[in-house]
Amino acid sequence: MIEIIKDLDKLGQRADEIDLKKDNKLVRDTIISLKDTIREKNLVYLTAPQIDVPIRVFVINFNGNLRSFVNPVISETKGFELSREKCNSLDGEYIRPRANDVRVMYQTPLGKIESRQMLGQAAIVFQHAVDHLDGLTLRDVGLEITEEFDKASDDERVELINMYLESLDLKRKEIEKEIEENPELKQVSDAIDFLESVQKGETVASIENVKIDNKDIEVKEDG
Repeated sequence: MIEIIKDLDKLGQRADEIDLKKDNKLVRDTIISLKDTIREKNLVYLTAPQIDVPIRVFVINFNGNLRSFVNPVISETKGFELSREKCNSLDGEYIRPRANDVRVMYQTPLGKIESRQMLGQAAIVFQHAVDHLDGLTLRDVGLEITEEFDKASDDERVELINMYLESLDLKRKEIEKEIEENPELKQVSDAIDFLESVQKGETVASIENVKIDNKDIEVKEDG
């Protein structure tokens, strides 16, 4: 049985791009392991780094259709919202700003390059998986949900979220100092850039309750 790792040091490493011609067997074996684990544990997604294989590969479960993504990239994002998420590798729940409309590109296991538009929860799960490939977890850039948060009024939640967004400036300054010594931390800074873009729009008072164990995921393909 393959275990999902929870070691934050390993999860914090950026996964490597993979050459399908040179490492085809590694990709095939990894995808088989990911799919078997998704079926066994009834998961919506799983990434290669979460099973201790540091390559840019993941599988998403679209209502029973397990689709594999190799070297995925997000080329365009639209429609920011606040998503409430869980993670296979972490305990608890977190709030994370996400785009709800993304354009993605990736390779299939056979090497074909495809482009798709993903909407709603499919977009959120895809972004969550890409975060793992970049060495980011919800603990790095998300707002952890406490019992007090759930009991708070809408106004109190908005205030807490605004404080969280404002705290990103301080976090950026701390990370920028460390980036000079450790370039791998740049992905955290990039994520903060994304989060701060939320502040340019209106504050979102309601929080979409998106849990990664929810099975209602659809994908819109290009025509």
